Amino acid sequence: MIMRIVLFILIGIILTACATAQQLSEQPANLSFAKEKQFELAPPVIKSGKVFFDEENKIQLLLNLENSSIYYTLDGSDPTENAPLYKDEIIIKESKTIKARAFHDHFLPSEIVEAQFVKLGQNPTVKKISLNRAPHENYQGTGADGLIDRKKGTTNFRTPYWMGFDGGDLEIIIELEKKEGIKKATASLLSDPSSWIFLPKEMEVYASADGTHFDLLSSRILPATRENAPNELKFVEVNFPETEIGFMKILLKSFSAIPDWHPGKGTPPWLFIDEILVE
Repeated sequence: MIMRIVLFILIGIILTACATAQQLSEQPANLSFAKEKQFELAPPVIKSGKVFFDEENKIQLLLNLENSSIYYTLDGSDPTENAPLYKDEIIIKESKTIKARAFHDHFLPSEIVEAQFVKLGQNPTVKKISLNRAPHENYQGTGADGLIDRKKGTTNFRTPYWMGFDGGDLEIIIELEKKEGIKKATASLLSDPSSWIFLPKEMEVYASADGTHFDLLSSRILPATRENAPNELKFVEVNFPETEIGFMKILLKSFSAIPDWHPGKGTPPWLFIDEILVE
């Protein structure tokens, strides 16, 4: 009886295997398990030895995938296959924002990646720089003077140049050695939503003759950080008509709370800054 049951089981297995083999033999020879252009390319890597530069800067775009092509722009527009094709290192001699995107015949185009590179201009001589509040004890950077040393942090907020502030606005007052004509102020900031670090909602620039009474020169409102935004370095520029300035105040106004799409919703965002450029 046992032998008969085992025999029936074996016959069933053999019949099932034969049916499966017949079904596979009837499939077209060119069967593929994934359609072309179903998967998205990894984005290219923007590589450069420096973010701040004096004369010129060399930039590479890297992606280790055969038959892929990288297209880029330097004018702020999104790259398409009609944009310049990357062939060799890019040399820039002015401040630029580079955007790059990878393409391949068998894949969907990659996400667009971007990076800003800043040519340093003539820096006025600073007598004193002060902040309205101290940074968090774990993210003190190199002190207030570190905001004018022209040294750049990386996208890792733990690198020593970053100053981190846990919620609230940040006010920076710069006293110059003498009055000078100034027409632009730039804040070098970090956006890293996965680490609760967000850009401010607005940057305001003020001027004063005595360091007490300040007049607004100009301001810039920043868009709210979108969901799934990448970790990136940001330079926020505020331009204004050239003005003789003895004292300058820069006010970075933070959002009151992290947006609802984020796991930290409702809590104050962090603000990270590593440099102020005044030109």
